[in-house]
Amino acid sequence: MLRSRDRLRLLDEPGGRRPADPGIVEDALVWLSWRYRSSAVTAWDESVLPGHGVWSAENDGRPGSRAPHLRLRRGGAELSALDLFGSRPVLLTGPDDRAWREAVRAVSHDLDVPLALYGIGTEVTDIEDRWPERYGVTAQGAVLVRPDGVVAWRCADAPVFAGRTLRTVLARLLGRDAAGEAAGTTRREGSGER
Repeated sequence: MLRSRDRLRLLDEPGGRRPADPGIVEDALVWLSWRYRSSAVTAWDESVLPGHGVWSAENDGRPGSRAPHLRLRRGGAELSALDLFGSRPVLLTGPDDRAWREAVRAVSHDLDVPLALYGIGTEVTDIEDRWPERYGVTAQGAVLVRPDGVVAWRCADAPVFAGRTLRTVLARLLGRDAAGEAAGTTRREGSGER
């Protein structure tokens, strides 16, 4: 993959300058709009990525990409959505988040994972009203962001069984089975030990 700073050496110097190779991707696109797949990210939920394959011209909150920036306000102070990530997984929700709140309480306790929830429109205000557009969700949707700021999963609308859905997703992302056990472990009969 060639970056835009490589263009100068690819151009004809004397005579006239021809356009750079169209296969060259802009530096900012490489730095900020990458996507990847792993067991710590759900499969991409869309078929065709706009842009350049694993790089997208728009950062729209798809799993495997950096969480998009949003200008937020909390308690009178302005902050970025990116300031919410860093120490634990975060579930961002829209303002209609009652089902997600109940799910986070139960799943966080059951899986012993310190999962934070920030309601866009409840705990924090989206200054530019871009939450649905930037993250690809509705007022009932949710986006799970890893501590490193990578979108791990998103759900455009609240599912009927939000708790079960969140538990399954979080357990899989953590490498655990549906019961919350580490993959590959078994319990000894009657002892409660693994």
